[in-house]
Amino acid sequence: MRAIGQQLDRGVYPRVMCGGLVAPNDSAVPYDDGRETQHVCAKSGSEAGAEGARARAPSSGEASSPPPRRSWPPSATASLVGGSLAARYQAEVERLPAFYPGARVWVQEQGLWLLTGSALLPASSSDATFLTGISYSVPAIRSWGFWGSPNFPVTWIGPRHTNCPDGSVCAFDSIDGTWCLGDPLVDLLDLYSLWALRHLHLRLFGRWPGLQSVPFPFERRAELKDDELCGCGESHLTYGKCCQTKDMAEAPIVSSIRYSISFGLRRPPDAILRFVREQVRPPALEQYIEAQPAPLFLARSPLPSRRARH
Repeated sequence: MRAIGQQLDRGVYPRVMCGGLVAPNDSAVPYDDGRETQHVCAKSGSEAGAEGARARAPSSGEASSPPPRRSWPPSATASLVGGSLAARYQAEVERLPAFYPGARVWVQEQGLWLLTGSALLPASSSDATFLTGISYSVPAIRSWGFWGSPNFPVTWIGPRHTNCPDGSVCAFDSIDGTWCLGDPLVDLLDLYSLWALRHLHLRLFGRWPGLQSVPFPFERRAELKDDELCGCGESHLTYGKCCQTKDMAEAPIVSSIRYSISFGLRRPPDAILRFVREQVRPPALEQYIEAQPAPLFLARSPLPSRRARH
């Protein structure tokens, strides 16, 4: 865990293995273009050999040359809505247990709910569970993360790097193009596994490892530790050596009010919590995915580069 955190601080992103296991990146080559994971899956049975791992998808590449993320240009996204997007993801869901064993799916008229587990670390009791809702009719996707496996009681992962007000996962800034609706689901789940691993690092060591996107001064003041990398997107300095002094110049009461107004109380809706714990009667996608306002980070000003993200 400590080694992974140190690599993240240097801009070296780990490998995400089958089952959401996160491992240090042996190549230790930093890259800086918004692609945070190398996707690999351990071979099993007769496939096992000297290589020890295989690429998760044909587009996967070496860590020093990250795989292309988007399967088609953004302008093609609209044509994927409805039947074609549904067909693509239904086919992916059928193959998903090969990469995330135990994955469960609940199909609704206009989309699906996906429940997956990520082991995060070998021999660790800190598993993570993700509930992901995908809407086809109104192209949208939203996920919630929880500590615990899908077969045991779970508690919500947050509030840091979650969206307001529903506490959904904020694993990357959408403006960076790290992942877009229509890209492979396994890539998204790998990003969530890394997000949960960072939360585990925060819980164990008291700091968020690696680059993060925190553009609001009052948010940085409330959440960042002085030895974390600053979230302004302007430098690779720690918060204490970058924006902390400037952010602290704002009156504490004013900063607190701005933070409360912008972020408020973040928590998953009761129906989401109940479904993850009971796994019966899935919530209506049109109520919790389609009808909800866009997450707050979509309204943030674009960053000057594609470097910083959650």
